[in-house]
This record gives sequence, C-alpha cells and structure tokens, in this order.
Amino acid sequence: MHGMTLFPPLSAESRSLVDAIPPLVDRIFPLPGQFRRTLPDNILELSRLLTNNRGSRTASYLGKPALLSAYLRYFLPWNVYRLCRLLPSLTPRLYPHDVIVDLGSGPLTFVIALWIARPELRNMPLEFKCIDHTQAVLDVGKNVFFALAGAGSAWTIKTIKGDIHTPVYGKRPALAAAINVFNETHQKLPHIVSLQNEADNIGKRLAVLAPQALVVEPGVPRSGEFISSLRNALIRKSFVPQSPCPQPGRCPLAPHVTASGGVYGGAKSKWCHFAFPTLDAPETLLKLSADAGLPKERAALSFLFAVNGATTPENEADAPRANADLQARVLSDDFPLPPLAVGRKPLAGRYACSKKGLVLIWGGQDAIGRLSAGALISLQVSKPEKRDKKTNALLIGLV
Repeated sequence: MHGMTLFPPLSAESRSLVDAIPPLVDRIFPLPGQFRRTLPDNILELSRLLTNNRGSRTASYLGKPALLSAYLRYFLPWNVYRLCRLLPSLTPRLYPHDVIVDLGSGPLTFVIALWIARPELRNMPLEFKCIDHTQAVLDVGKNVFFALAGAGSAWTIKTIKGDIHTPVYGKRPALAAAINVFNETHQKLPHIVSLQNEADNIGKRLAVLAPQALVVEPGVPRSGEFISSLRNALIRKSFVPQSPCPQPGRCPLAPHVTASGGVYGGAKSKWCHFAFPTLDAPETLLKLSADAGLPKERAALSFLFAVNGATTPENEADAPRANADLQARVLSDDFPLPPLAVGRKPLAGRYACSKKGLVLIWGGQDAIGRLSAGALISLQVSKPEKRDKKTNALLIGLV
C-alpha cells in the first residue's frame, strides 16, 4: 500500500503568516467599537447567510461594513488556512510573467494563500487579475496582500469589478482559479439536470479562459455534485483532471442524466469532498471560532484541478504500483464495521474513489485509522470482486 496525502500540515512559517492576517486587517480596516462588541454575533449572522439562509443573501452582501468586518476577521483567515493545506500538493505550471485570473476573488483569498503556501513563487513576476462584485472587498484584500508580501512584491495585482462572465483582456491567463464562487448559484438549483447544465456553462467559460483550472467549493453534498459535474464538463473540453482524481475517466460519483431527463448512477449519498483536522490552525482563529459559537475541529472542501491536453493525472506517474494494484483516493472518515465472525476484533472502513468507482476499504481499526482523508493509496484487488450491498462499492481489505 502506498499513501500520499493532499493536505500536509502547515509549515511553521505558513501558520505564522495565517495568524498575522487578523492583526493586519485590524490595522488596514479598523473595527469601530460597536462592531468589535458584536463581532461574534456578526460572524454567526454571516455564517447563516453563507449556509442556511443563502436565499436572503444578495450579490453585494459584503458591501455592508459589519458583515465585511466579520468576513475579513473570520472567513478570510479560515479560507486561507484551508487553501494553505491544499495548495502545496498541487502542481500548476506557472512561469515568469504568467497571468492568473481569480474569479470571485473576494478579499484576494486565493492570491494571499498562494503567496503563503508556495514560497518558491514569491519572487516570480506574476500578474493576478482579481474579479469580484464588490470593489471595497477587493481593495481591502489588496491592502492585506501587500501588507504581507511587501510593497516591492514581484506580483502585480489588478482588481476588476465584475462577475465570472466579465471579459479578461490582454495576455491569455495560464490559470483560472475560482474559490467558493459557484456555490452561490448551484445551491439554489432545484434539480440535478439544472446543476449539470450550470456546470456545463461554467466548464465552457473556464476552458475559454485558461488551460489550467482550479475550483474549490465548500465540502457539502451539493458542492460535491457540482464538482463531479464540472469535472465531466471539463473532460468534454479536453481537460484532464489532475487532482484529487486517481483516474482520468468519468467521475464514478456523478449521477447520469438520460436524454429523457431520468437520473441514475452516482454513489447513493456519497459525494467528493475531504475533511481534515484543524489542529495546526492558529490559536487566535480557533478562539474566535469558539467565541462565535462556531468551533472548528475540522475543515472540509470539495475541489478540482484540471489541465487542458494533459495525458494522465499527475498522481498516476507519482505513485508506484504493481500490475494488480488499484489506485484509490480516500474520501471519508473511518467508521465502524461489524467483525467478520463472533469473537473477531472489530473492523473499520473508509470510502475511496477509483477507476472502478466507489471503494469501501475495510480492515482493523488501527490500520484504517492511520489512513487520512485525501491519501492516494494502492490496493490489491481480490478475485472475484465483491461489492457492498448497500452502496455497490467495491470491497477491498487492507493488506
């Protein structure tokens, strides 16, 4: 068994820089007394707007000072933290003077996280075109970035007020990034068919923009369905999924829509997402979360990194395997399974994704517990193959 994780812990430097964001925000965007007293309540209100009460949220909700203040002090550092756990494992091809377009940039979350998580890029001259509905939040994010990176940074930041369809002029971008953008639309869509149509439209837009695409969404079922549908849409545009996928074919977790509008397939309540502990998150951020009544012991996300014209997922070349091995990406936490016979030790399982579809990996509690969400592993497939009656997942025991 071979294992590689998508979410390595923060380096000491990355943790220190994420921890520095709230004090920088305080300096750049001072918090009036009435907002400081109500900050935990404003964070909780904004959290509801971003989750349960999405329907009452407007496109310019961050134009309200109290909500913008809460976003900058809570959601910005948490979103940067999530990305800093992910970005070191991705390999976008970037060269000096490349352009990166950041759709729905908000307070430059992606740009800030990339600078923190990929120090080898800091001295490379890169141009970022950051697009968002709200100019005020772009301006604050730009100030936070240069407070971190220094006024003499090799990176150029251009902010553009607009949406994902706003034209991007000049040199074609090398990478299009969209972080927590599309959930504002797809959460409102009533049916899987409309969600897949939306994914098709967004896939076409990303394919026109750049030869590399990185999309990160919340780790909730609807976002996982959207990511699976977007993956298939980009494949139709000659993109090859690089991460987290262990294989380049159709997503085995995506439901299929027939010509008559029927839906079949998918993985019965399973969706592509990853959750990881936040033990290495800055203590000040964990405390603010607790004060707001939103303790974060785990962070979750769904994501896709895909490249136009690539021949194979990057991890297929990286992970050695025997001819009989099956590459699988661990998706879920571990959960208990009944022992195989009376008197035997209890078992545990985890779900994973592979070219054979959903896999249920089973084994002893200790062995299963040592796997981490996002790990890419090689599994020995036994003959004849056996499948779980409940989910139709391929059953594979750890050896």
